[in-house]
Formats: sequence, structure tokens, C-alpha cells
Amino acid sequence: MIGEFAIILAITYISSIISKYTPIPIPGPVIGILLLFILLNFKILKVENIKNATNLMLTNLAFLFLPPGVGLLKSIDILANNWHKLFFVIVATTIITLIVTGWSVQFIIKRKEEENKDEFTC
Repeated sequence: MIGEFAIILAITYISSIISKYTPIPIPGPVIGILLLFILLNFKILKVENIKNATNLMLTNLAFLFLPPGVGLLKSIDILANNWHKLFFVIVATTIITLIVTGWSVQFIIKRKEEENKDEFTC
């Protein structure tokens, strides 16, 4: 299991170096996710090589959110003064996400139906 964590930490470290020393305006964690996806997709890294470590992290995911939660509690006075702005942003982004997701699903369904029609007409 230590080796599995070492692999994940190496990917995290490499992604932070890429983010820091290249002009790419993408955060290190996002680069790390993309790097992990590429490694898994091209079978350079097998899921079995990191499965136990990732399962352990997923089961303890709630603990990883504790520090940001404590940080929010330290800034409760700022949040209390701007609660209406925060509420508006949360509602607006939720609605936008629902709309974009719905449009995307409709687009994909129509595209699949067109592909199926083309297969039957040949």
C-alpha cells in the first residue's frame, strides 16, 4: 500500500512541477487528474497498482474536507455579511449546471439516435 501511495504522490508532485514551471494556467491538481487519466487510459498504469490506496482515500474522504470547513468557520463573519451574494451564486450556478447538463444529455441522445438511423439505412 505504501507503493501505491508513492505512485499517487509522484503523480501529484510531477503535476505541481508542470504547473509551476510551465506557462500553462492550469492548477497542479487538475494537471494531476489529467495525467492520471492519461496513464490509466493508455494502460501505462494499471488500476490494480493504485486500487487499495484510492479506496482508502475514498472511504476517508470526509476527513479531507475538514480543514476547508474549519477555514470557513474562521471566516464566518465575512460569510455572514455577504450571505445573500453567496446564496445567489450557489442558486445561479446550480441552475446553470442543470441547464447545461440537460442540453448535453439531449445533444448526446439525438446524436446517438442519428447514428442508429444511419446504421439501419445502409
